[in-house]
Amino acid sequence: MKVTLADAYKALSTIVSNYPANQTGMLGEGSGCAYAVVDKNGFVQPSCIVGVWLHTLGLLGLALHYSDSDADPRNRLSDLGSVMDQEGACPLGAPLWTILEEKAGVFVDEDAKYLFHQTQVEQDGGETWTTALHNAVESVKVKHEENNPVYQMVRAEEQREAPLAEWERELLQGDPYN
Repeated sequence: MKVTLADAYKALSTIVSNYPANQTGMLGEGSGCAYAVVDKNGFVQPSCIVGVWLHTLGLLGLALHYSDSDADPRNRLSDLGSVMDQEGACPLGAPLWTILEEKAGVFVDEDAKYLFHQTQVEQDGGETWTTALHNAVESVKVKHEENNPVYQMVRAEEQREAPLAEWERELLQGDPYN
């Protein structure tokens, strides 16, 4: 299974629409990050927006166990005895994507990874899931603008005193970012 930016956006939008507009990470504002918590009945429940996404795929358990081989015991997530065991456990980096690829055949493209990461960062900062996703989408737009050579040329022009060359002006005439 391949997860594209469009797939990631659709999945996160669906999650956002299934929760109250003021939904935040279930650890509470400013409490850090954990993919899941153990409820009072001993069941593992997703606790963040990416944890919910992983849960909808049936892969939350893989995310909780991806760092078992880590030498630092603070990074081991197999023992879900408390929320604190997972504090700061949502790096959304290479280990998570690697385990999803190797164990589940889920390939997440770079833009989708960026959207998940930015959404998680916003949520971890205390934003509602609605706001977190909105801000992450805006961040993706900026990232794509910044990687656009025409955008880079315009920004460079703002940084220098010399006017644009004629060929640069002609190129910019048809540019939707200008």
